[in-house]
Amino acid sequence: MWRPTIALVSVLATAVGVFSTGVSDAFENARPDPRSHELLRLNCSSRLVGAEVTLFANGTLRLRERREEETQMWLAELTPGEVEGYRARLVAEGSPGEQPIRRGVSGEWVDQCRLTLELGPGQAFTLRYSRMDSLPLPVARLAAIADELLATARERRLGSGFPPGYRVRVGDVVQRVDGNEFVVKRFTVDGAGVELEGIQQPIVLYMDRKQIASEFVTLVRRR
Repeated sequence: MWRPTIALVSVLATAVGVFSTGVSDAFENARPDPRSHELLRLNCSSRLVGAEVTLFANGTLRLRERREEETQMWLAELTPGEVEGYRARLVAEGSPGEQPIRRGVSGEWVDQCRLTLELGPGQAFTLRYSRMDSLPLPVARLAAIADELLATARERRLGSGFPPGYRVRVGDVVQRVDGNEFVVKRFTVDGAGVELEGIQQPIVLYMDRKQIASEFVTLVRRR
């Protein structure tokens, strides 16, 4: 009578092993894709101008700059060593917690900034401040690192992958910063909006047709 019991235990042990492996694989697969995981995003804008820099975990820097109604986007790259260096500096600073900010001059021409960091579990937070504010030291150090990345993106930026004067057409295939490609399916009835369908992923996006060159990296091909 004891042999079936041993056999049952053996089967259960095997099942637990398979289940554990599956859970391990699931956690491994659940890790954020470094091409789309944003470690840092700084957005500073006023009514007239704006600048946004995003650092992705794979080392890509995305720079968006706006002047009145026109927005342009560029990409730049950091080496793996540079990415780890910035990550280590940001982790070392940590969250500044609730720090009082002495508000300065305000107005439509003064940049309002939003700094978001997501460095790992329990290390995600957002800071809001103005360029004219007097920042406490912990906030000022984080803002200085973000400004350093903004300057690096401007220095290393690569030209847009869209032809000069690009106008979106049905059938165009455009690539996003994470490498995923989308095909332009149709325009809205008023012609102002556009529908895009993911090629590698089953995603449908809707946006203003004028934003294509500021939301995507390059034109892959035309029909």
